[in-house]
Amino acid sequence: MTHSRIKEYREERILFSALNWGLGHVMRSLPLLKQLQKQSNELFIACDATQKKYFSNNLNNVTFIDFAGYPLAFKGNGNWAVEILRNMPSFLSHMIRERKAVEQLIKEKNISLVLSDQRFGFRSKSTRSILITHQLQLALPWYFQLAQWWNKQRWKSFDEIWIPDSPSLQLAGDLTNGEHPEKYWIGLQSNINKEESNKKIAFLAIISGPAPYREDLYDAVLRFLKKQHVESVIIAPSNLKREVLETFSNIRELRDPDPKTFNTLFHAAEKIISRTGYTTLMDLQIHQKSAILIPTKGQHEQLYLAERHRNHPLWKIISAEDLNLFEST
Repeated sequence: MTHSRIKEYREERILFSALNWGLGHVMRSLPLLKQLQKQSNELFIACDATQKKYFSNNLNNVTFIDFAGYPLAFKGNGNWAVEILRNMPSFLSHMIRERKAVEQLIKEKNISLVLSDQRFGFRSKSTRSILITHQLQLALPWYFQLAQWWNKQRWKSFDEIWIPDSPSLQLAGDLTNGEHPEKYWIGLQSNINKEESNKKIAFLAIISGPAPYREDLYDAVLRFLKKQHVESVIIAPSNLKREVLETFSNIRELRDPDPKTFNTLFHAAEKIISRTGYTTLMDLQIHQKSAILIPTKGQHEQLYLAERHRNHPLWKIISAEDLNLFEST
C-alpha cells in the first residue's frame, strides 16, 4: 500500500540520488520511484555507473546524470566507526561539492523536488528536499555523542523525512527515534514481487556491502556452501574482487542478475544467506523468508539490527566465523 504522502506528489520534476554504500539504498528506493512515475512525475537520477546498471534494469523513461558517489574507502578491519572518522574529511568536502552540483542541476533541469536516500549533501535551500532514511538515531556507543549530534543536524536540514518502516512494526527499532515537523512513516519497501516458484534451491546467498567486507562474506559463504552438497546459488555484484566461480557441482554464481531472475531465485530459495542490512530485512519480513543473517563485523547499525531480531522465528543470526560451524536445519 502506498502512503498517502507519496501520492500527493504529482507532475513534479524530481531529482533523485541514493547513497553508494552497497546497493541497499538503490533497491529500496525502486518501489518509491516506480510509484512516483505512475503519478506523472518525471525522474532525473544522479548516480554512478554501478547504480545506473540497477536503475536502468528496473526503470524506463528516466534521465540519468553521471554523479560521483561518496569517497568511502574501508580497510576491512572491523573498526567501522574509526574507518568512518578516517574518511570524514573527504566525505565532508564531497558534501560541499555535492550541494553546489545539486543547485546547478536544479537550474539546468528545472527541478521542482529533490529526493535523497541517505545522501546528506543532496539537498537544496531553494527547492523542497526530502530525505529517505531509517537512521534518525545512530547505533553508536555513548561516547560518539558528537556523531549523533552531527547526524541529527544533517537530517533536520531537510524539509521532509520519509521513513521506510511503520510505527506498529518498527523493524528498525530505536534507529527511527527523532522528531521532525514533517516525518512520515511510508511503510516497508521491497522491489521483490510476490511469486510462486515450482523449482526449489536450498540456499540463495546475497553478497553485498562495501569492499572489502563483501569479499569477506563471499569467502565465508563459499566455504560453507561447498560443504552442504545441496543446490545453492550465490548472487554477487559485478565489482566483487573475486574471480567468478566457474564450476562447482552444487553451486551456481551470478553477477548482477536481471530483476526477474533475482525475483525467481529469491522465492525459490528455502533459506537466504545475507548481511543484516536494513533493505534485506525489509525484503525478508515482507515475504516471510527464512534466513541466515551475518552482521558486518564492527558495523554498529547491522549489529544493532541483528541483536534486535535475534529471536525472530524465521531468522538465525550468526557471525561469519561461526558460519562453517552452523548446522542448517
